[in-house]
Amino acid sequence: MMVKSIRKFEKALGEIKYELTERIKKNKIFSCSLFVAKDIKAREIFTEENVRSIRPGYGLPRNI
Repeated sequence: MMVKSIRKFEKALGEIKYELTERIKKNKIFSCSLFVAKDIKAREIFTEENVRSIRPGYGLPRNI
């Protein structure tokens, strides 16, 4: 019964798709990108002081 419930839940979640739709591709230039404004140490919390949102943003290229 537990396995059946898990499989039912997995179906409800749907399929993960990483491809961009044509609509998203066309509007990508209007998306915001996050960048580091100050050095951030390991386990440091992101704040408005050390991270900025800029627009338009192109994000990181996929070939990194």
